[in-house]
Amino acid sequence: MVNDFALPIIDLTLCSGCGACAAACPEHALMMTVDSQQPAFVEPYACTYCTECEAVCPENAIHCPLTITWNTED
Repeated sequence: MVNDFALPIIDLTLCSGCGACAAACPEHALMMTVDSQQPAFVEPYACTYCTECEAVCPENAIHCPLTITWNTED
């Protein structure tokens, strides 16, 4: 189930359908749908929560509410 892990939140009411988020996704987890030309996580398990989609969205339609940090100390 997609809700079992963290994904950026897309507000489709703010989305202009420009595709910048899908183009910026390095893992191709986020793509534009053919029928509605809106972003969708077509490969949600591929999402690394890198926040690139949030950074490039000109409409601020994508929000990454979590901060993921890695503990590198042993």
